[in-house]
Amino acid sequence: MTKVRLESDADSLKVRALGLVLDRYRNLEEMRHLPVPVRNAVGFSVLTADRRLHFVRNAKAGSTSIVRMIYSYAAGEEFQGKTNTKFEGVIRGFHNWRACYEALTSREPVIFCLVRNPYDRLMSGFRNFYVARSHSWGWRHALQMRQMGYAPGKSPEANLDVFLDYIALSFETDELHTDRHWRKQVHNIGFPDVSYDVIGRMETLVDDMKQVLERAKINDGLIDLLSRRHNHTDDVREALAPTAAQRRRIEELYADDFEAFGY
Repeated sequence: MTKVRLESDADSLKVRALGLVLDRYRNLEEMRHLPVPVRNAVGFSVLTADRRLHFVRNAKAGSTSIVRMIYSYAAGEEFQGKTNTKFEGVIRGFHNWRACYEALTSREPVIFCLVRNPYDRLMSGFRNFYVARSHSWGWRHALQMRQMGYAPGKSPEANLDVFLDYIALSFETDELHTDRHWRKQVHNIGFPDVSYDVIGRMETLVDDMKQVLERAKINDGLIDLLSRRHNHTDDVREALAPTAAQRRRIEELYADDFEAFGY
């Protein structure tokens, strides 16, 4: 039987052992006392050093654009570098999880996140990983997907069925540690364990981010940055709409997300 590729579990013996020698696993192991959904949220937080904004990233839901906006706020001008690197004025949760956890519990910053219609989020992940094959994490699941029947030469519809099978098996194996790019959004953002000031939607991104900046008393000139797309792979959208049967399956797999966020 195919074994799915999961994200690291802080409670595993592997993480405890590697935590003795590697910072990555040490940070994860030190968060063991937190509930897993809260651990997920804290580990993928972005906090401004002035503690005005605290963003919890949700993969495949516009996170890259928001993080770039936060870096630009910290820089005082449009940020041109890579947002996955250390930068003065921005605190990243995985490497400094205690500061982010304290900020979440103190409720001093404006705490916010973005969610996305589960259909669109799932299809974005499928296009990114298995149509455009442009995501740098694609190798992590390559063997398992091939074992389950994925092949680049197959029709997108057939490969989408394989992808949905793989997601179902991932959820069955360990829902909380499924790859974050198709893990349920409720688990990515720690809902409802984490209390948010704003849960924005990709579909109403500009209006929701205006609300965030207004709450944080930050000039909304940053909003202009959101019109520039980053990490965009939806240009292969045509002819990739899920069938009626696939839509029903997505509804079943992501019922928690549909209910929690009103989609």
